[in-house]
Amino acid sequence: MNKLKSLLGIVALSSLCMLFTACPGGDDGDDLKPNSPTPIDNPSGGITNGDNTGGNNNSGDTSGRGSISYSIDGKSFKTVLVDGGSMGDFYIMQTEMLPGDHNFVIEGVDFQLDKNHNNIISELEMYTMLSNLREKTGLPWRLPTRDEWKYAAKGGKKSSGYSYCGSNLIDDVAWYSSNSSNKPHEVAKKNPNELGLYDMSGNFAELCFNDTETNPVDGKSELDRECNPDGDFYGGCWNDPASECTPSSFKKGIVTGKVYPTSKVNEKGAFNGDYITVRLVYSK
Repeated sequence: MNKLKSLLGIVALSSLCMLFTACPGGDDGDDLKPNSPTPIDNPSGGITNGDNTGGNNNSGDTSGRGSISYSIDGKSFKTVLVDGGSMGDFYIMQTEMLPGDHNFVIEGVDFQLDKNHNNIISELEMYTMLSNLREKTGLPWRLPTRDEWKYAAKGGKKSSGYSYCGSNLIDDVAWYSSNSSNKPHEVAKKNPNELGLYDMSGNFAELCFNDTETNPVDGKSELDRECNPDGDFYGGCWNDPASECTPSSFKKGIVTGKVYPTSKVNEKGAFNGDYITVRLVYSK
């Protein structure tokens, strides 16, 4: 009987100890902190903490991708959704691409606008880059139409009617002939426009879709036509005066000759990356 009482006492004491050790306190170990959000699955891949409002918000378009992030020379940017009204909604790059030896990375894959590093971008180089972008991302990247470009440059539905893309003071938003020191600059060093788009005025003029070639020619595919580098160039560049850096400023794409007199290339079927670049879009 005494042995039974002793055994019951030991069991009771053990239960009491277990009760206390189960209470808060002691070693944190692997316990979740009281104020730490519980990790949840991120629909776009990986794990996030708390709400899923940061990073890629991959909702909206039929591809399920929405806005995506990219980097230029290690600096992060994104594509911006534009409510295009009757034109249809589309996503546009927050920055223009930089020709030459610059790192343009989307989803861990390096792309280059000027693979030959000569600042002369041919139709073949455009075709190769767009084909690779489409294959790696599953998105229908293309050049913007003239109407899409102008609408986004003016700030879309958020437009304040500025003289330049984001301001009435050109020095706030653009590199142009009076402040560029005769050279182009890194992207996003000036203020953005109402949509958060950088360098729509100045720095590099931007190629738009050549809508004069809307039907198949000589067996060309749709992608061939969308890569045509002979469209108009909008927004002006670092070498242009302020009057040529408005949201409606453009130079005509040409059949022969040069867009810029000092260009080192006849820009039929190519364009000079010293002055001109691209800012790509894809439809929602």
